[in-house]
Amino acid sequence: MANNAISKDTPFSACAICHPGFTDADLASQISVPLLALCSKDEPESEYQDFKLALKVEHRFEMFADMVHGWMSARADLSKANVQADFDRGYAMVLEWFEKHM
Repeated sequence: MANNAISKDTPFSACAICHPGFTDADLASQISVPLLALCSKDEPESEYQDFKLALKVEHRFEMFADMVHGWMSARADLSKANVQADFDRGYAMVLEWFEKHM
């Protein structure tokens, strides 16, 4: 995501990151398109606060406090109703974000 979203000449209109890791404030300051971030309980706000503050673009951070890192991908245990519900809600948010910015 980051390398493609930081260029002023990027072909992208927006970006989304799910359960983000390795958040870097220096990189955040270079992001040039609106950013949606869906965070799990394994990405405490203290770890991405500087990243969030450095953003110069429209952004939204949503905390999914009951989900584990990877809940939007391979670690999603969709046999659990609460995981399935947040999985569905997360993907709906991503779709809405891209619909808004494309």
